[in-house]
Amino acid sequence: MTTETLGVREGMTISMAWVSGVIARPASYVTMVRFFSANWIFLVPIVTLLVMYGLWNARGQNPSRLAITPQYKPPNGMTPVEIGTLIDNSPDMCDITASVVDLAVRGHLKIEGREQMGLAGWLKGNTYSFELLKESEEWSELTPHERAVRRRDP
Repeated sequence: MTTETLGVREGMTISMAWVSGVIARPASYVTMVRFFSANWIFLVPIVTLLVMYGLWNARGQNPSRLAITPQYKPPNGMTPVEIGTLIDNSPDMCDITASVVDLAVRGHLKIEGREQMGLAGWLKGNTYSFELLKESEEWSELTPHERAVRRRDP
């Protein structure tokens, strides 16, 4: 107990006590409501999670699909260059290479690979040579872009 004025950084504690049961304790839900009303910022992540889960559940789940089976043969009448260009709308080097390999599979070309040693055996590389197996008259059945492979123009 003090009778004088309290200075800076001085304090006083007041203590009270009463018999248990005089004041009823609030229910647990009331305590929770009071806590979150004083600390509402903690509800933002929980509400966001619930809203996003509801959106994902309503619209975001991937539809169940049937199994995807690969096709190892191109559709009838289409060459590898045409299919590759159809897929990505541009004739890439990969498509042209597939066309050369397709011509070799169909017997128009023969591809021979040789391993080359260079710079004292440190650098290795592969070179390929192409040999025409069919004469130009037999190439007339091919599409124009396949016949362009036969040309030797620079």
